[in-house]
Amino acid sequence: MGGGIRLVGNPSGDFPAWEGLDGPSGLLQIYRSQGGADHRGTLLLVHDLPLERASAANEGNELPYLADRICSQTRWHVESVRLRGVGGSEGDFSPEGWMEDLAFAVDWLASRDNGRVWAAGFGFGVAVLLAVSSADDRVAGIACLGPDLRTDYLRDDPPSSVALLRASGVIRHDGFPPDLAAWAKGFDRLSGRISAGIAAAAGQGRDMLVVHGADDRSNPPEAARSLAEASAGGAAAHLLHGAGRRLQADPRAAALLVGWLERQVV
Repeated sequence: MGGGIRLVGNPSGDFPAWEGLDGPSGLLQIYRSQGGADHRGTLLLVHDLPLERASAANEGNELPYLADRICSQTRWHVESVRLRGVGGSEGDFSPEGWMEDLAFAVDWLASRDNGRVWAAGFGFGVAVLLAVSSADDRVAGIACLGPDLRTDYLRDDPPSSVALLRASGVIRHDGFPPDLAAWAKGFDRLSGRISAGIAAAAGQGRDMLVVHGADDRSNPPEAARSLAEASAGGAAAHLLHGAGRRLQADPRAAALLVGWLERQVV
């Protein structure tokens, strides 16, 4: 996989500025934390699936600030990627498309940093991250923040799912998907690879961190506990009281992530 990195136009002058990779379906936005030249390792942050109306344009907005915070508190280089359909990344959401984009980002980062990458996912981003890691042992550790591994609610009613995702903005183009049945089957393949990723983590001793909001009404904490129990060494599930689904800006989640990184053997 290849592709040169280039600065994404930022006509509104927004900060922070995202850069871009020539990805599998067009431009993929990527943010690279400032500093960290003498770094221990590289962490990749992966956003959630936007489901609220018109939310895709802003999904991942918090991650550059989290990346810079982690970088300033550790000797880690931190990057964030926006998968197709999110922010300024081109394309339309599909489960297989997101797996392809994330695999591309992991490959690009691993090729630049001693062949290994750690990753932290949020919500549905955890599902995609586990799926990609099932076939790539260069992912050395995974932090699962508010993990949402459900695929059935998106698979079982494809027309409603596409309408929901079109309203959020992560599906943009008329006529997409061209084959609705094939698009829906992608969730079955994603589900299978999630299971393989969990098994691979346990079998290979891949370190995992699991953090969940105790007040997450869309995705109860039991799923996080099950994921922690299945991980290598039975990682503890950290429940954050008063927190819901979105942990990107929760300082407690950031502190747990920083502590987990400090314990990694690079």
